Amino acid sequence: LFDWIGTYVVAYYGTVSDVSIYNIAYGIVSIPLVLIKAIGIAMLPAMSRAYGQERMGLMQ
Repeated sequence: LFDWIGTYVVAYYGTVSDVSIYNIAYGIVSIPLVLIKAIGIAMLPAMSRAYGQERMGLMQ
């Protein structure tokens, strides 16, 4: 959703070249973000368990 909104804003204020550069840059930046989100989702149960058992050192 955010990439579409960003594309529309860039298209409104910029040129076709600006839109293509934005889309390429957004695609490149999105790859690491997907990996970071996946790691965060995978770690959530372990972090919740550690918090519930009051093992705060594990979370640092």
